[in-house]
Amino acid sequence: MNSKKEALKKVTGGKTVKIELITDNETIKEVIISGDFFAFPIEKFEELERSLKGVKARIDEVKMVLDNFKQDLTLVGISWADLEELFESLLE
Repeated sequence: MNSKKEALKKVTGGKTVKIELITDNETIKEVIISGDFFAFPIEKFEELERSLKGVKARIDEVKMVLDNFKQDLTLVGISWADLEELFESLLE
């Protein structure tokens, strides 16, 4: 059975980031990362969201995917640690 969860964080500086996650308790089926921050190149950001689909719904698996994008994807207004914190809250 699919489960939908979401988490929202207001980061230092007033920016927000929200993650919506649909899982079947074992696997991520859908993920949407949104907010008033910037990510570029946008194609890499979209690829990040796509790459999270099908990943085991465990924080260690998600962190491995995030780590693969840190060099090629720039986040402005939020940090990678903010994303990891939100995923941790959703996957515990």
